[in-house]
Amino acid sequence: MARLSFDASEVRRLVEHSKGKPHRDTHYGEPLALKEYLYLVHDSGVYLMSGAEERLPDPANPQASFVAYESRCHPSDPDCWETSRALVGGDDFGEPIPLEAFEAALARNPRRIVVHLNTRTLRVTGGA
Repeated sequence: MARLSFDASEVRRLVEHSKGKPHRDTHYGEPLALKEYLYLVHDSGVYLMSGAEERLPDPANPQASFVAYESRCHPSDPDCWETSRALVGGDDFGEPIPLEAFEAALARNPRRIVVHLNTRTLRVTGGA
């Protein structure tokens, strides 16, 4: 099971932005039952991003959207590609995760948010 670790303050920012806003209602062209969610994405690194229709600008680069990178999978890391591939495989993807899963983990005020995943299950917890 892969264990993906994210900075809780960055995840909290994504959750606060996403809460109560309209979200995209399709996923790869298929209807999406979730009303509020964050996307777990693998392309240039592994990261979480808002699923809200309204973009959350990155303060460091206002032309880009704000994302929370997995601690070992930031594109600036020279080992990003290999680490990302080892953790989540070689294919790019975007997987919606219900906002409630992150809210429950953040309620305990952790320093890290951990996404545990394998080919069948996904679970969100708080970590030290």
